Amino acid sequence: GHLPVIGFRFEIAKRRDLGPEGVYEIGKKIDKGGEGTVYRCTHRTSKARYAMKRIKKRLNRDHTNEFRTLQRLDHKNIIQIKDIFISDDELTLVLELAKHDLFHEMSKGRILEEEAKNIFQQILSALEFMHGQKPNMVIHRDLKPENILRATNGDIKITDFGFARILKEGQKNTHGRLEASWPYAAPEQTYGKVGPECDLWAAGVILYLMLSQRFPFGGPNRGYKENWRRIRTEEVHFAKGFEGVSDEAKRLIKGLLTKDTSKRWSIPEVRACAWLNRATDEAASSSAAAAAAPAPAPAPAPAPA
Repeated sequence: GHLPVIGFRFEIAKRRDLGPEGVYEIGKKIDKGGEGTVYRCTHRTSKARYAMKRIKKRLNRDHTNEFRTLQRLDHKNIIQIKDIFISDDELTLVLELAKHDLFHEMSKGRILEEEAKNIFQQILSALEFMHGQKPNMVIHRDLKPENILRATNGDIKITDFGFARILKEGQKNTHGRLEASWPYAAPEQTYGKVGPECDLWAAGVILYLMLSQRFPFGGPNRGYKENWRRIRTEEVHFAKGFEGVSDEAKRLIKGLLTKDTSKRWSIPEVRACAWLNRATDEAASSSAAAAAAPAPAPAPAPAPA
């Protein structure tokens, strides 16, 4: 299950002498998932309120990878950790409270196109930052609505970097077992191949889902074999749920859900697409038209009394 919390500025504290209870007052349980339990907590000195994620297991490679990754990623649309406590049998993360995740918003109904654009732009901004890291880029590998959170200030935050992969400079892709959730996995991921293109594919699936409340290639209930077959062989179609959605949005989705990674739209291509620039272009045209309009004639002077 997903643990709906987001992080704050990274200030790691690997403490064995002072446990989390000594620093934070632990309150009510927020959520319980497969990886751990989340509670509300309050810093005993500052009285600041956070969420505390407690994981009852030894620190494994995925968790170590997540912390190292997060330490490098300082961006307003990416989760950041406030505090960490490590004991022999438990890992505790302290994170800023969030309102909810994107899955929660989508469960209430189809997201309007302009709001979907706003969310997508923030996801894209985070991916651009991750993929642009030097010398080694960061690939999320498990982008999905449950891993996209809404902060209390309204910002979108990407979380859960446990499956993240690092690509060394000059390396185009890497190999490994499939870590993505089935409906969001790119075709190449089903063959064990991972590159930055898989994050863009997942962003395309999320955009399709936001606009229609449907998966482009079938949902999680179909089983992974049927999902993989569809993802590998079927082309994306826009049927029920896409009434009223603009052609520009559909064109972007098609570009992101291109099976050939060499032809799939890159971040610069996405940035330049008509859908993301439509409002900006319209505003610029309106401003230009206003500037070109003749100045109104001065009001006539009042008649002498």
